[in-house]
Amino acid sequence: MNSDVRRLGRYGDLAGILCLVAGAGFYIWAAIGMQLLQTKHFPAGGPRFEAMAEFDRLYTASRVGIVFGAVGVAVLIVTAVFVRLRAPRA
Repeated sequence: MNSDVRRLGRYGDLAGILCLVAGAGFYIWAAIGMQLLQTKHFPAGGPRFEAMAEFDRLYTASRVGIVFGAVGVAVLIVTAVFVRLRAPRA
């Protein structure tokens, strides 16, 4: 490990990576759910628009994943700029 990188930089990197992983998890989970929704059988006497309600829930989860990913990228960029600006000049 390079000792020039302060603890705050490492925590920022960790937060950014965790946001990226969480966003990817939400997005992949929603994509798989949407694929499975195509083959799911909904009974004729079931609640109306049950498939649409489930799709809407999965669509929202995919958008949450995209937002988490974007926040992760933003955190990583801000952390890199912050660490670069605070680095001692040679």
